[in-house]
Amino acid sequence: RRQDGSKEMIAKALYTIMLLLRPKGGSEGILLRTAKMSIPKIPSVIGVGIDAVLGCLRHNLEHAKIQEMGCWALVNMALRSSHKQALLHGGVIQVIVSAMDAHPTNKKVQYRALFALINLVNMGVRHRTTSAHVPAERIIERVLESTATFIQCRDVADRGCMVLYNLSLDARNHEYLRRCKVPILMSQAVALHSNNRVLESIWNSTSSRLGRTDVLAPNSGVGAVNSTLAVPAGLAH
Repeated sequence: RRQDGSKEMIAKALYTIMLLLRPKGGSEGILLRTAKMSIPKIPSVIGVGIDAVLGCLRHNLEHAKIQEMGCWALVNMALRSSHKQALLHGGVIQVIVSAMDAHPTNKKVQYRALFALINLVNMGVRHRTTSAHVPAERIIERVLESTATFIQCRDVADRGCMVLYNLSLDARNHEYLRRCKVPILMSQAVALHSNNRVLESIWNSTSSRLGRTDVLAPNSGVGAVNSTLAVPAGLAH
């Protein structure tokens, strides 16, 4: 909350928040399955935690490590619906887009930011609490820029396409997603990472939803994608 400590201390504090909010039974980068995982309930997240994390990110925009760790913390912070609503009200999507804009060539920042967006855009981005801070079109553009820049990286391409999939669940985004040729970008990701079944599935679903007649595979019927992020092997500060 003080935001006057060392940059290293702030990054470690954000990393610790991610650990505290990690779902029990989860592991690095897996899709959230609530039947098998328990999401920690910490009352102070809404009262103190959200303001502290968003404040740290806003006040340290130039510091890549803080942006990376902060977006990582947001992934798990947004798993609870009440937390997600408070984050959106606090302008979290604008904070994430700003982090991506500030560090466009930093793969780690882009990866964590996209991962955080997966859990935040599945409730839509055209509601007043988000559109007051950043237009839906800008969110789509930022996700496309990041995904295209790092499309050779399986993890970034995968998360970027998941965000685009969740954005396509809102029909109000369809025209702009089609105009930006989202199915074509997703098809390029699928071609580069041909052994990724989840990526192929969300590409087929998104393409079908946007009215692409050249996609032969049927809609997978899956709902919004939720993600969880825990501790990767060997990660330490």
